[in-house]
This record gives sequence, C-alpha cells and structure tokens, in this order.
Amino acid sequence: MAGRRRVARGIVIESLCQRASDATGCRIVALRPLDSERSEVWQVRFDGRLAVLTVRSPVVGDSTAACDFAFEIASHRRAADASVAPALLWVDADAKSFIAEWAFTPITPSITMWRAVGQQLATLHALGDAVSVRRTSLTAAAHAYAAMADARHEAHVATLVSCIADNERKRDNAETVLCHRDPGPGNIVGDTTPLLIDWEYAGPASRWFDIAVVVDGFDLDDGDQRSLLDGYTAVLPHVAADEMAIARERSTHAAIAALWRLTLPAIT
Repeated sequence: MAGRRRVARGIVIESLCQRASDATGCRIVALRPLDSERSEVWQVRFDGRLAVLTVRSPVVGDSTAACDFAFEIASHRRAADASVAPALLWVDADAKSFIAEWAFTPITPSITMWRAVGQQLATLHALGDAVSVRRTSLTAAAHAYAAMADARHEAHVATLVSCIADNERKRDNAETVLCHRDPGPGNIVGDTTPLLIDWEYAGPASRWFDIAVVVDGFDLDDGDQRSLLDGYTAVLPHVAADEMAIARERSTHAAIAALWRLTLPAIT
C-alpha cells in the first residue's frame, strides 16, 4: 500500500511540474520531497533556480476540511506583496497546488531575529481585512478537527473545543486581524529577514495568537519575548502589548496543539 501511494505521489508531482511548465513557459523539474512523511512539499528547479512546489491534494498530502486553499493563496499572495512571505511563481487552483520562491533556510535565534519576527508579524497584522475571501474562525476549525477525532477522546476533545471557543468570545474585536495562525518552528525561515511560509491555516484571530505561537513554539525566554514585542510595537506603535491577552492566546494555542495531536492519525 505504501509503495503504491509513493508511486501515485510521484505521478502527481511529475504531472504538476509539466502543467506548471506549460503554463509559465519555464522548465520545471521535481528534485525531492522536503518532508518524507507527507511528501506534499517538494524542492523543484524552476527555470534554473530552486523553488518549492506545495500540493494540497489528499493523494499527496494531508489537506483537511479545516483548510481552505483559496484563502491560503489569497493570504499568501497578500503577505508576499508586503514582503512577509516568499513570492508565488505559479498557482493552480484546480489542482490545489502552487510554486513559491525558495525560502527554507532555518532562522538563527537571537534578540535581533526575534525583533525582526515581531516586525514581520506586525506588518502582516497591519494588512487588516485586506484578503477578500472569508475564512473560518479558530473555533470552526477546531470543530472540523474534532469531527475527525477518535470517539474514545470525545470528552477531552469537547473540553479543548470549549476552551478555544471561550477564548474567542473573550477576544476584543480590535484584536482581530489576518493572522498566519501557525508561525512556529519550520514556518518562519530566513537567515536575515524572516519570512512566513505554509499559509494553509491562515485566517482571522487575535493578533496575540500569532505572538503566542511564536513564544510557545520557540520556547522564548522573557528577554526574547520582550524583543519580539518590541519589534511588533515598533511597527504598530498604537498597539500596546497586552500580557493578559497573550496569556489567554497561549492557552488557546495549547488547546489547538492538543486537539491537533489527537486528530493527527486520522489525517495522515
């Protein structure tokens, strides 16, 4: 079964590279998967330079009902225009696939880097409601994942979803902005200027949710967290860091991470 799946993935990838070549007039060659477990992200050569092909097809990856390809592309494109994400080189909505500029250099943690990450998140959040495609709330996404959880975890899943919903109800409307919603390790890249990749979970959330994901995902200490917030408020000086809201969104992130772990076997 695993062998047939790998063959099917390979056929899909080769077909998409040919499709992209025909559409762009550039020679595109698949090189290797960047994630051996999922194989939905491939390193390709796009007209002689490295690029990344991402496929949101169930044949190749683990796309779920909680993800919206149209919103992913709309938010990625908007962020790329603001130099927060790598540029898109080719998009095929029918095949739920796209090629973006190569940007997979891991960030080097430092006070300077966390300040730059804060600046990039603020730049993204300053876009407001610029993306015209509607996207589900974190609560709606949580319900989509809950539907895939094993029945044995029903009570625990219900508690997690309730936590997420309660926290969203407590959120001030002024906090709600376009967020990446998954800016953790692996999704912030770049050796000098950090860029955000993997926009499949992007959508409306509290601005402090993205901050919470960075703080917890990278296990920032107090000094690094101050640098992150200093960078953020340098771009948005009218926004004061809200420690209570950040703590609330850290609990939201913890609940979502736990829910993801419970539903992961159903989508891989």
